[in-house]
Amino acid sequence: MDHSTHSIDSYVKNIAEIRILSSPKLSEAADADGYRHLLRDNFIKIGNLAKINRDILDEQVYPYLLGDEALSPDMVELMGRFSDELVNHFDLENLDPGILLMLIEKLLDDAIANRDDEAIVKWLDNEIMACYTMVNSLNRIIIRPDLANAYRIRGRKAVDMILKYIDKDRFRQLSDESKERVLINSRYFSALYEHSDGTKEENDQLYEQLLMALDLSDDAFYRDQLPEYDWDYHIIRTLEYISMLLENNNHRKMS
Repeated sequence: MDHSTHSIDSYVKNIAEIRILSSPKLSEAADADGYRHLLRDNFIKIGNLAKINRDILDEQVYPYLLGDEALSPDMVELMGRFSDELVNHFDLENLDPGILLMLIEKLLDDAIANRDDEAIVKWLDNEIMACYTMVNSLNRIIIRPDLANAYRIRGRKAVDMILKYIDKDRFRQLSDESKERVLINSRYFSALYEHSDGTKEENDQLYEQLLMALDLSDDAFYRDQLPEYDWDYHIIRTLEYISMLLENNNHRKMS
């Protein structure tokens, strides 16, 4: 089976194209009848692109994501590239976060098995981002809040794992890129709880964890480890998350 990067590129390109075709601009048609014909033609194209992507998943992705065998180094590289492509294109309205989460789960298992801290931090960071995207999207589905909460719980587990790298002995062993990922998530985790009502105890815990993120900026160890990190921005964003938490959950009578 040819696991070329061409298929990965095609999948991402097709998803982006499907997004564009599904919402054509009114200016692309002269009148209502023309717009109706444009929609019909576009959905025929969407169907063809979706078929191509389904074949890519069935032939080159699912056999490895759903199998029990460990990934070969070549497949780790290919699946990692696929994951990076989906993350890097998030500005195109969330390119397939469901597939992204499947990729991350497999890659994270591989990284943990190999005790590769750099890879572990990277995939946990991507998982938190993907879970936030799912929570943010599913929060719009008022009749099924449990769906959003399921991804919030999954994201929270990833947060708990990545925050273990705050430990100074583990932190100093990381690359600068991984250190930044850990520091960013020490505050960013709070975004998983936007528009959610936790218990008083849960909200107090979130508040304490944000205070911990704020305290990192006053610790000479972390500043020495990452002097080029934008510590002012870290402080501002952490304070913003604290204010949002307090405002959104004030009716819970937080401490």
